[in-house]
Amino acid sequence: MTNSAGLSPNGIPGYEGGPLAHLAELLDEPLFWLGHLASCAHDEEVQELLLDADYDAAEDFHRRLVERPDWPTFTIPSTLGRLYIVYRNLVGDIGTDYLLQHPDRTHAHLLATDNVHSPGPGLTWPELTTIADNGPPGGSTTDPDSRLLLLLPAMRDTAIPPTATPRLAAALRTHTAAEHPERLATALLHPRDLTQ
Repeated sequence: MTNSAGLSPNGIPGYEGGPLAHLAELLDEPLFWLGHLASCAHDEEVQELLLDADYDAAEDFHRRLVERPDWPTFTIPSTLGRLYIVYRNLVGDIGTDYLLQHPDRTHAHLLATDNVHSPGPGLTWPELTTIADNGPPGGSTTDPDSRLLLLLPAMRDTAIPPTATPRLAAALRTHTAAEHPERLATALLHPRDLTQ
């Protein structure tokens, strides 16, 4: 394991993963966010809003990310426990795992993967924003917008409040070059409602 930030030398307790590498510097790269959020883009129109003119560059960046010999890993401390976001770079099984280690448990459990039909409870929108906005300092980032975007693919909530779209749009505006962040936020949160 390299560049520890809440990662023990033995890895994530209870998680049988590959060589984890804490790579917080990726969070400063707009192309990282395009690839990270691609799992939330469930149809062609949403993908176009997300990737827009950066499609080739984003695809190349993401390809290089998943071809790394190590597994890029991010951590977020929260009142629920420590969250881990792991880019699983297994040949034939590439994906992102979201794990949570409760303070009173010795092992992390799978919260979600970047597959919307994955096992695990996922996060609700209120849990997501609470972790983003009120998490203890430390981990990969203290920026609420980065935390929100990192955890968005783990959300499994259909009861999205009206305040969610402007909140997500602000994070997208800060960290991506999306031409229409409000429309993209609506599409990511409500994939069937692209009227805004």
